[in-house]
Amino acid sequence: NENHFDNSLIPALSQKHSAKELAGIALAIYNNDKVMSKNKRPSTFSSWYEIFCICLGTTKKTYQPKDLTTTHDKMIKALPFLS
Repeated sequence: NENHFDNSLIPALSQKHSAKELAGIALAIYNNDKVMSKNKRPSTFSSWYEIFCICLGTTKKTYQPKDLTTTHDKMIKALPFLS
């Protein structure tokens, strides 16, 4: 099994992304049962997104999952290991 965390996700997060693109990545992680198991993920995307931003050292913006559909899909195409 390839280590997508070290080999793919960390390098992808090191690249320059807009705040909305980072939120799209956060949503892709949140929705992916292989990356974040349902029994371990925060109960809301907002809670997860706050943790995600703290880990990256970025400012949390106000995004709802419904506002990120296009960005989420774009990030899944760019980072297929999150699909």
